[in-house]
Amino acid sequence: YPNPVSDWLVVTTSSNAPLNLEVMNLQGSSLITSSSPTGSEKLNVSDLPSAIYYVKVSQAGTTVVRRIT
Repeated sequence: YPNPVSDWLVVTTSSNAPLNLEVMNLQGSSLITSSSPTGSEKLNVSDLPSAIYYVKVSQAGTTVVRRIT
């Protein structure tokens, strides 16, 4: 959250397991990567131009991809 994103993308999961995040453009190129030892992370996306992006969240063997704008 929030979606649409302006400055900060906050990802919070129900688990406290380590978390890996990747923000990608529509072509699948990785723009931002981050890791957290807990189930939440806050990413600064203020340098990204307005567009559609995807965030890939990997945690405890599960990967979910969501569209963000």
